[in-house]
Amino acid sequence: MAKVLITGSNRGIGLEFTRQCLSRGDQVIASCREPDTAESLNLLAQKHEGLDIRQLDVASSESMQNFVQQLDAAAIDILINNAGVYGPANTKYGAVDGEAWASVLQVNAIAPLMLS
Repeated sequence: MAKVLITGSNRGIGLEFTRQCLSRGDQVIASCREPDTAESLNLLAQKHEGLDIRQLDVASSESMQNFVQQLDAAAIDILINNAGVYGPANTKYGAVDGEAWASVLQVNAIAPLMLS
């Protein structure tokens, strides 16, 4: 049995990783931006004692720092850095918004590095 930390676990691949890890008996710390509205994740928590849902917004340095402090140096066996965002919709060649893409790179590339 492993202790698994999964970011972006409220839907999609992150939610499925959470389901799979729980089904094999792992303890899971599942994080997402808004735990109160993560319906599927909260339903899983009702069925599995090994699921600990925590708030984490990887777009916020403050949120990441608070999250790490809450973990209180708990040993994590597996980290699945799944949280991410899509790039700006309808981006066309020659009309790239650098600030918008900088935000995407912050969330998808820099935040996982910092959290690790």
